[in-house]
This record gives sequence, C-alpha cells and structure tokens, in this order.
Amino acid sequence: MSSIATPASFSGLPLELKHNILTYCEPRELAVLSRTARSYKREAQRLLYGTISLNYRSPASFDCIRVLASNKVKASLVQAFSLTLWDDSSRETDRYVGEYWDNFLPKEVSPPVRGCIEDNISKACYNMENVVFFSFKMGWNGYLCDKIMYGIQRLSGRPSLSTLFIEAFAIPRDLSFWVAQFPRLEMLGIWHVEYCPSAQDKLIVSPLLAESSDSGGVKPVIIGILPSITKDHKRSESGRRLDLTIYDYDEPFNLNLNRSHIPSPRVFNSLLGYKLYEDLGFQVGDESGSFSVHAPDLSKASFEKLIPVVNVFLDSCLGAFDKCLILRAKNAPKNNDDISWDGLVNLLQLVLTKPRATPVFFQITSSFGLEKGTVIEEMIKEVGRRGVERLVEVFNDPALDKATFRGGEFFTHFIASEKPQEGSRRKWFVPEEVTEIYSSGRRRWCAPGKWTDEIYIDAGSLMEKRHEEGKCDSDDVYYDYYQLD
Repeated sequence: MSSIATPASFSGLPLELKHNILTYCEPRELAVLSRTARSYKREAQRLLYGTISLNYRSPASFDCIRVLASNKVKASLVQAFSLTLWDDSSRETDRYVGEYWDNFLPKEVSPPVRGCIEDNISKACYNMENVVFFSFKMGWNGYLCDKIMYGIQRLSGRPSLSTLFIEAFAIPRDLSFWVAQFPRLEMLGIWHVEYCPSAQDKLIVSPLLAESSDSGGVKPVIIGILPSITKDHKRSESGRRLDLTIYDYDEPFNLNLNRSHIPSPRVFNSLLGYKLYEDLGFQVGDESGSFSVHAPDLSKASFEKLIPVVNVFLDSCLGAFDKCLILRAKNAPKNNDDISWDGLVNLLQLVLTKPRATPVFFQITSSFGLEKGTVIEEMIKEVGRRGVERLVEVFNDPALDKATFRGGEFFTHFIASEKPQEGSRRKWFVPEEVTEIYSSGRRRWCAPGKWTDEIYIDAGSLMEKRHEEGKCDSDDVYYDYYQLD
C-alpha cells in the first residue's frame, strides 16, 4: 500500500514538479502559497508576477499596478504585461478616436481605476526590468493614453523587450525614431488599425527606416491585429474573429524571430498565460479570420523575404485564417513581367501545408485605392486582365490540388472554380460576366456556357457555402492548445 503524502513530502518535491503543479493554480492560490508555503514561495511569486493581464472586467485587479510601482523586486519578475480597456464586441468604432478629453472606455473602467493607472503606470513600467511582452488595448481616452505611452517610454533600452502592442491612435508621429529607442524590439503590434485610417496610411506609406535599429539591433516586423466578436455567426458559438495584417518586415526579422515572440498558450504555459491569451482576444476556436500582407512588390526578391515571415505567423495560434488570404503590393506591377509567378506558387504551396490556414478566398491587390479615370487605374486594369489568365493557370496546376480556395481576385478581375465531381479535380476559370448586386453588396459571376448559374464569389458567401457543405470542423480544431504539458 502506498503511503499518503505528508506536508513534508509535498514540500520536498523537485523544483520542476513544483513548477508543474503551480501552473494549474489560479492567481489567488498562487498568492496564498507565496505567503504560507516557504518551499513554494519563490516559484509561486515567479508565476504570479511573471504573467500579468489586467482586464476592465476585473476592476480590482488593477491594484496590481500599485504593487509593481512600489515593489521593484516583484516588478522585476514580470515577463508579460497586458492592459485591456476595450470590449471586442463593441460596434462603436466611429468613436474610436475623439477629442483629447473624451472618454470612450468601457463603463467598468471607473474614475478610481483610471486614477490608479494614471498615478502608477509610469513607475510600474520603470520597475519592469525583465519584461519581454507588453500590450495595452483601449478605447479612446487622450489623457490616459498619454500616461501609458509615457510609461512605455520608460521601457526604452530594455534588452529583454521583444514584443510591444499599442493602440493605433497612439502611434508616434516619428515612428522610426520612436522604435529606435527599443533596440531589441522584434515585433510591433498595432491594435485596431482598421478603425484609424490615418494610422493605416502611415503604416503603408512610411515603413520603418533601416536606421530605426542600432548596429546590434533588429528592425521589427509591424503587424495590425483586429479581434472582434460577431453577432451573425454560424460557424461557432463564440462568434469570434481575428484579422491579422503584416505591414512591414525585413531580413533581420526572418533570421531572428521565432514563434516565442507571438503571444500564445505555448509561450505562457500556465493558467495565467491562458488568461492573457484570452484577454488579448486570441481565443482558441476563432470563428474566422483574414490574413493579409503589404509587400513592397511582387518580385522574386520580395517573395523570398515574405515566405519565411508568413511561415512564422501561419504556425502561430493566432486564429484560423480561414476566410481570406490577401497579398497587397505597395508598388503595383506595371506589367505581368514584374510578377514572380514561381514566387506566388511557392507562397500558395506553403499555405497548403498549414492545417489551420484554410482560406476560401485569395486576393492580389494594391495597397492603395485606385483613383477612377487615371492612367494608373487603366494600367492596373490591363495588368489584371492579362494576369488573371495566368493566375487561372497557377490554380489549375496539379501542385495546388489541395488548395482550399473557392474564389479569387487579381487586382480588377475575378477567378472562380466549379465544385469538382467525385474523383475529378477542381477546375478554375475566368468568369465571362461579373455584375454588382447592389441590394446585397455581393458580386455575381456567370460561368462560360452556364448563364443560368449565378454564383457569388465574395469571401462571405463562400464561407457560408463551405459551412453548408459540412466542411467546417472549428469545434475541435484548436482543442489541443488548451492542454497543459
């Protein structure tokens, strides 16, 4: 008969086993152990303060900022810090940016909570000597934003800081100069770029200069993140969606960044880590998501830099990416000789190897809108007319037989496919007629020789069709990420 474990034997466990036990503990349990169990105190405190996620739904948790501001030892244990003052289900995006004294924070963020953050965030940041990941996500409040950005400024020079997420309305005017103050920053994430057109224009037009890093530093990749909760959802109970956009990347990113820089349960392997992951809006089992990249151009050199970057993100836990794959060219091709079709095939083949990247729609477009009636618009239309035929050849290649795409767009022209018969291949073609259905906002195409068949090829309707065909397995596709090692 095995003996019953005594307090002495429990306290005498190897450090690795103690750590594994503590990863299953809630914050309150870790706090109790850090005060009452001498043999667990050090490891309990390391986990308790190692990953901190403060969410507006738990106002009492913001007292933690006072502790970090007053206790440098505990603040030095922080490796991941997140401040969430934004409701992902909010539809008031037109109020995302207001006047300086406007307040569009959730109602749960009371004046005492705001005061706690305003009074302590700067000193707390200064004391976080070993922070690796820092994020703040919030609705508009100019005064509070200034206080938080000043706190982030006090993180400058930290060799440990590799990932930083900020709000779109907080992007500094001189982004290159600002980033240069964080010499080891490898990823700069921007929340809600789509809600802030001026920020989006800045990220597209003015990428980071090479001088934004010192001689021993790296040039960070810039991504835009848009988590949301949809009301009209059919694919999952959560109705969650996550859209990710890469705005700027460079060679040092490909060589130095690894998956540990992307916040995920695999990185912060504890219950507190999962809470951080969920507070950020990266919940497992997202309903759908789009993945887009702003590339300098569509040349061979551009694809060679792009593919390793895409590989890292498609291997991450950031959503399903099963709606759209969008490739945007900052410098649109003047003719089809400017496009590396082999590079495009390599990119699409990479996507096929990723089980959680199953987009139904593929799009190649310009990073900038086209002004009607201009020479550039006519040039792009001609490129689209000629290039769409070449794109059909690419998709009809047997190498892409397992592609999940059902429709696509090449600048100004569409491609579509017929549902294959059993045992046959999917056949791609250029529609002979495309019309706009103004009542629904959807585009309709007619297949050659099949004028009675009207099929919608926008991403939304293709997602609905996939669901109707019973090809959606979102209920269990991410389940493995919730298992602790």
